[in-house]
Amino acid sequence: MLGQWTMNTHIQLEGLLGNKGAGLLRMRHLGLPVPPAFVVFSNACMRFEQDGMTFLQGDLWSEIMARLDELETITGKRYGDSERPLLLSVRSGAPVSMPGMMDTILNVGINHEVRDGLAKLVDNRDFALDCQLRFLEMVGRVVFGIDKALFQNADAKSRPQQKEGLLTEYQNIVGTVAAASPFPRVVDDVEQQLLACIAGVLSSWHNERAVHYRKMFKIADSLGTGVVVQAMVFGNLDQRSGTGVVFSRDPSIGENKPTGEYLTGHQGEDVVSGEWSQAVKPISQLAQEAPEVYKGLVRACHLLEYLGSDIQDIEFTFERGQLYILQVRSAKASPLAKLQFLVDAVRDGVMVEEEALRRAHQIPKETIEAHLVRNKVIADGAEGGWILAQGVGVSPGIACGRLALSRQTAAGLSQEGHDVVMVTEGARVADITGLKNLRGWFTAFGGAVSHATIVCREMGVPCVVNTSVRIDRQNAVVVGINGASLAEGQTVTVDGSTGLVCGGNPKMQDVEISPALAELVDKILGDSRRA
Repeated sequence: MLGQWTMNTHIQLEGLLGNKGAGLLRMRHLGLPVPPAFVVFSNACMRFEQDGMTFLQGDLWSEIMARLDELETITGKRYGDSERPLLLSVRSGAPVSMPGMMDTILNVGINHEVRDGLAKLVDNRDFALDCQLRFLEMVGRVVFGIDKALFQNADAKSRPQQKEGLLTEYQNIVGTVAAASPFPRVVDDVEQQLLACIAGVLSSWHNERAVHYRKMFKIADSLGTGVVVQAMVFGNLDQRSGTGVVFSRDPSIGENKPTGEYLTGHQGEDVVSGEWSQAVKPISQLAQEAPEVYKGLVRACHLLEYLGSDIQDIEFTFERGQLYILQVRSAKASPLAKLQFLVDAVRDGVMVEEEALRRAHQIPKETIEAHLVRNKVIADGAEGGWILAQGVGVSPGIACGRLALSRQTAAGLSQEGHDVVMVTEGARVADITGLKNLRGWFTAFGGAVSHATIVCREMGVPCVVNTSVRIDRQNAVVVGINGASLAEGQTVTVDGSTGLVCGGNPKMQDVEISPALAELVDKILGDSRRA
């Protein structure tokens, strides 16, 4: 059923669905396990900007309620019901993929009654409390602009077994701010929750990082974002549940094997936010931990890459061993990974050479040339420098510059004419506003599939994550392996391929590329490479 502002994802109309909605549509047609959803068209974003809550609470809201009725019928659950609770995720979905730039809110539709019903239904009260806490933090940050530090301070004061008391703190934090907003009952009123969350996601089209990203990549402000409202599946239900991101092949070098990371007992934001301090697991480990889930993912990778004619970036959740795919998009891959995919596609007979060359010529020559220049790794032993840390390389290439412990220092060093490499605790997407000042980036923790690392790769900034360094801001120093240290302002070298981080200027060596890939590069660059 098609409305003026919304539609179900089984209707064949991709123009207004946004990138995320269109991906869900394709996967439903392919019979892949996608939780049911509906989409608010991207053109509603501009109308909301113009008319605000008057528009949202008028014709759009009546359509949303009709779609919600359909979701309830499909799932056999009811939104706001304590016996058969339906919780929702509310996600942004712009026509052009903008990883992590806009906002998502999970577990929408939970209050005390729903939480208690959910806990009884799955016989897991900790899980239900976790969902409610996550919702309150997300709605607090996205809709009301509450500083995350307030929630972190509450966490720090609470003991792990005192989730009930922590919940009261969260409710007070959100309720106090919400009282003076258009959504004063958002803590308890599930209809107001959905209204607030859709408004928050539509408004996130104009948040600082989204505006910055659009300027960097020349994306029109007038496109707006769609909103995907989807039935929740729960990666945090138990240790047979989890969530992660998988690429159909390595987006850094193009190696033809699924690459990614996941966490058991967690929800998706823990993986893609880049702020989770515990170690994520490589996707290969899923083959032993949940073999049927892994088999389903591999099948989806092959199918979606073949039909999409591109490297795919897939977000997934599994709940008690059942796989669900939440999103698919073309991956933000390095130039050499894109070219390697085209070489493989021609070799395997899934793409003719003429089409591969046409696609290859769409990659800017200067981007390929710059990548070839950086296609080096630190030589064995790091002669000429010393090893500070070993992490996971997520954006290939070598970067050498002065060490900065903050965006402010990075900007200052850059203005003085220095190349800069920044270190942060996690790989937060908020830090992308400082990438224009950087030659490289490394982090103490955070996984390889966070939104921030994806943007790094898209921008060609060499990046290493999860190095386990200790950042001593008081003394402006970074401490790594066996007590090796580096002071802010000193020279640091980051190897985004091997994951090495070194002090000083270690020797480097070229990385050879295959003859077939070299031939394709020659065809693209032509005389410019031989000049």
